[in-house]
Amino acid sequence: MPSRETLQKTILKHLGIETLSKEDQREIVEGLTENILRGITIAILLRIPKEKHVRFRKLREAGDNEALTLFLQSYIPNLEAIIEEETKRIVEEFRGVVTSLEHRQLPA
Repeated sequence: MPSRETLQKTILKHLGIETLSKEDQREIVEGLTENILRGITIAILLRIPKEKHVRFRKLREAGDNEALTLFLQSYIPNLEAIIEEETKRIVEEFRGVVTSLEHRQLPA
């Protein structure tokens, strides 16, 4: 699983929100980070055996990212690709919302 910091750097890189204040950037990135982590968690839970969900939760709660990654890779060989897909999907959804809002604000 990517760290919160790694995700936030990726989000900033892909969002194109440099013109916003640092405070607005931080707020957006924090919200998207939570959504991305939820999306990744759901994608993972759909791919690992149900009887391993408790082990997954315990490893996550323990904060041992290395052990968690090894555990997940034993069930999900393409873990990095899934993380990347979820990150891109949620960032693209956000971009769509921003674009929609921008079009609404254009003068008629």
